[in-house]
Amino acid sequence: MKCFNAHMKDKMVFSYEITLACNLRCDYCYVHDLLDNSLKSNTDVAELVVEKIKEYKELYPNKPFELDLLGGDPLVAGNIWEFLDAVLELDIDVWIVTNLMMGKKVLTKAKEYLKKYPRLGIAATWHTAIKDEKFKENLLFFKDAIRPYWSRSDETYYENFITSFVLFNENDDMYKKAKWCKENGIGYGFTQLYEDQMQYRAQRIDEWTEETKWVWRNAYDYHATRYEWDGVPITLEEYERDELYQISHHYNVVCHPLNWHITFNGEVYNSCNYEPRKRYNIKEGIQPMRLYCRDMDCKCSAHGYKETYGERKK
Repeated sequence: MKCFNAHMKDKMVFSYEITLACNLRCDYCYVHDLLDNSLKSNTDVAELVVEKIKEYKELYPNKPFELDLLGGDPLVAGNIWEFLDAVLELDIDVWIVTNLMMGKKVLTKAKEYLKKYPRLGIAATWHTAIKDEKFKENLLFFKDAIRPYWSRSDETYYENFITSFVLFNENDDMYKKAKWCKENGIGYGFTQLYEDQMQYRAQRIDEWTEETKWVWRNAYDYHATRYEWDGVPITLEEYERDELYQISHHYNVVCHPLNWHITFNGEVYNSCNYEPRKRYNIKEGIQPMRLYCRDMDCKCSAHGYKETYGERKK
């Protein structure tokens, strides 16, 4: 039995659609067809999320837990501040994933919370439907609240406020935006909501321009992501050379899925884009699971812990 990324064995990352309301309608959004501005909050599910995370923390006090708030846009949620007050008391890492295109009243409140809670972060998604100059203005509004914090989940320092690019390598001015972030002291990374950047990077790297390479190499993902194979640290180049982004294509794999999604209505499922898909309701609580993976491409291999045994026949 060989292990991949054993240092991630106990990590759990849950994303939660705290609202289905949004101030934008991007046609490439993964939840586009479900958006509804009348569905600003579901307080019953929100209370269950807090309750079940608390129970999980009591059962597994030493296992790192991260909650990523999605939507819609979380800053539109009618219960966002009450929810943050409740869930951040549990001493977990919480990230708000937002388009940041809000009025100053909402942004001021968000900055207050960023300063108030050491384990809160904001990932502002800069994508093609965003009005760039307004987005830049809003990014700079948060600059005096940016500070490093230690993430128990990843055992590394992050900034508590970052720009997260989507549609990597398909946005014509990505280089210009990344340069602007670096020049203004704002870190940036890549979200995997819309496509798997790690797999894309490995498969299409021959098509990259010098600008593409600059954008990737100056991203926090490039510096923060680490890999282990059979207990030995490996480099990014070794990860790509051995095609470990397709680990379940080359090996029989037992997966410890760390990425789970909670819908607005409380349905929970593992975020693997392939089978096996496990579904239940948040009422049933949160428990670690082990799944046998039979799929061609592993979209969480950049982050997740895997047990491998026996190479697959070619």
